[in-house]
Amino acid sequence: MALAAERFFAMPFPLKIIFVSGLLSPVIVVGSVLTGTILPEDAPVFALGAARNLAELMLATAATVPAAIVAILMFLKRKVAILLFPLGYTAASLAPIFLAAFREDTDHMISSVLSALAVGVAASAYLFSSGMVRRYFERSENP
Repeated sequence: MALAAERFFAMPFPLKIIFVSGLLSPVIVVGSVLTGTILPEDAPVFALGAARNLAELMLATAATVPAAIVAILMFLKRKVAILLFPLGYTAASLAPIFLAAFREDTDHMISSVLSALAVGVAASAYLFSSGMVRRYFERSENP
């Protein structure tokens, strides 16, 4: 456990944010899409929120799994994580497209996806150009 804490605290601060958000991305998607409502006159009814069915929710959540895998690889100091980050982040950014309710609002959809991809480009530029990130991955504790 001490080794895990040491690895986390050895990360540069922006990398910590990328790691935590990537690791929690499936949970964030489920939490932001899934809502539960209880109608007082009937039995409890749990809605799927923005998802019309469970398949939509599962697809949106599955699209964020690559981001979580990349976060784990970053924590393990695998340099391939830097190369895979743009793919994982893009997949997570496109996750809302699996929701029909999101696709119905085309103007919001386009601006949302483009802004998410712009953040991904900025984060990727940081990962590829930062000396602190390079030093973090060079201080490898891998076998």
